[in-house]
Amino acid sequence: MDLTAKQRLFVSYYLGVSAGNATDAARRIGCPHPEVAGHRLLRNVKVSAAIDANLDEASLTSDQILARLSEIATGGPEHFIKISSRGKATIDFGKAKKRGKMSLVKKIKQTEFRVELETHDPLRALELLAKYRGLLTGRTDIGQSKDKPTPHAISDDDPRFMASDEQPTLEGPEGPDSST
Repeated sequence: MDLTAKQRLFVSYYLGVSAGNATDAARRIGCPHPEVAGHRLLRNVKVSAAIDANLDEASLTSDQILARLSEIATGGPEHFIKISSRGKATIDFGKAKKRGKMSLVKKIKQTEFRVELETHDPLRALELLAKYRGLLTGRTDIGQSKDKPTPHAISDDDPRFMASDEQPTLEGPEGPDSST
């Protein structure tokens, strides 16, 4: 697949700084009518094939995606926190970098008095992994029959657990606790 120098530049810009904007990529390579040229270049079989090939190389495999989600789900603050002998906690990016855990970082914010670190959400990663494994199938009452209420379910407005002078009694599906 032999591309001209301009076509190679177009592919590079299209996949890079132009972020998929054909008009911007065509403008950056000096086309006089970038709207028309960008559309024409995308329809070119060789250019389109080069874009697809580069996208395939840059894409993560499903195993890589699952590995990244697993890393996020199990990654904790211990990879970033350093505790001094006096018990003072500091963020240690060198420690995280040595352990290969910098991909856990979502955002770093430097303020006047401190550095704030935000990591990717481990619960969201667990949720996505559970969905992939088929563990979440829309059920909210795992292991419980739909006909019987959960005997130990408690809510704030349950009269059995409101403040009173008497000791509250637990009631199951059959009525008041009759085991005594």
